[in-house]
Amino acid sequence: MVGGDVVKLLQTTSLVRRLPMSHAHFPYWQDQLSLTIAGHYGETMVQKFLQEVSVSYALLQNFYTLGSANASHEMDCIFICPHFVLVLEVKNITGTIDIDMNTGQLIRTKSNGTVERFVNPVLQVNRHLKFLNTVLRNVPVVKGIVFSNKQAYLRNIPKNEPIFHLQRLVSFIEELVERYKNHQLNVAKIYQQLDSLRI
Repeated sequence: MVGGDVVKLLQTTSLVRRLPMSHAHFPYWQDQLSLTIAGHYGETMVQKFLQEVSVSYALLQNFYTLGSANASHEMDCIFICPHFVLVLEVKNITGTIDIDMNTGQLIRTKSNGTVERFVNPVLQVNRHLKFLNTVLRNVPVVKGIVFSNKQAYLRNIPKNEPIFHLQRLVSFIEELVERYKNHQLNVAKIYQQLDSLRI
């Protein structure tokens, strides 16, 4: 975890510790802390698996920037290698997962039957992909949605979208390397270009 994400974790942890459990907003901030910790763990696991890929790469994590009309983009991981750029949306959640493209929601059903709704990660990563395509001209930019918790059961998900468990990440990247092997990119230049856009 780097940069603003560390600050966010420290601030949220401090707030939850100081806030009385009886406070009306305590449950909200406790949930926010849990989400921040889960997100950090998921991204750490992605880093660990990426060590197995055969290609050299640079990695931008917790990348936050503004696009046109001040639209914010918060990307979990941007993987940059000599052949392509891969933007990854990482979800570290458990339960049965359904992704509804009509409603724009991710629906998670816990083992106790509780149903929760989240933003659709396909729509999230598509926004990021569109932004990166405007910034990185003539560079192949692809996407992936990774569920880092093996207790997530992917039930109803769009079949034409790259959505998979963490264990599939390395083979997914290796397939992309083969597909884009004719492209030769300057990894350091792309990294610097994107890093300069960080907020």
